[in-house]
Amino acid sequence: DSTTSLHKWKPTDLKGLVAVSAPYHFPQMRGTFRKHGLGDHVLNSMFGEGDCQDDYDPLRLVQRLEQQTRGVSPALPPIQVWHGARDATVPVHCAQEFAQALQQATRRMTTPNRPNVEFRLYPTWTHTDGILEGPMSGDHEFHGELAQL
Repeated sequence: DSTTSLHKWKPTDLKGLVAVSAPYHFPQMRGTFRKHGLGDHVLNSMFGEGDCQDDYDPLRLVQRLEQQTRGVSPALPPIQVWHGARDATVPVHCAQEFAQALQQATRRMTTPNRPNVEFRLYPTWTHTDGILEGPMSGDHEFHGELAQL
């Protein structure tokens, strides 16, 4: 049954990860969250208050893991961080910092199967072009590149 199969899943089952236009660092995104109607009360209900939010912050998690272990797990799959240069919702620098943190954390690994981390900037994309506007207008660049991985 589906409940049993969920419990058998493990991180090493992942063959790759593509992160697209995500808010990788919550403290930098508070203003944007508020602008879109996600006030502190909503964030607190999702992630807890204060320092608890660091537990769910992707950038902080990578930085903390890298500091604690001198590198991230060799079980990580190849990672792609894709972002649109014209994204007005999540600033490009958030994606760049996240990709750099992943690259730094994996650089310390000495195993031959070190995961590859790649940052791709799409010059014409906004926040949702690759996954929404593009496909709706017949542009399947995102899906084509995803299928090639």
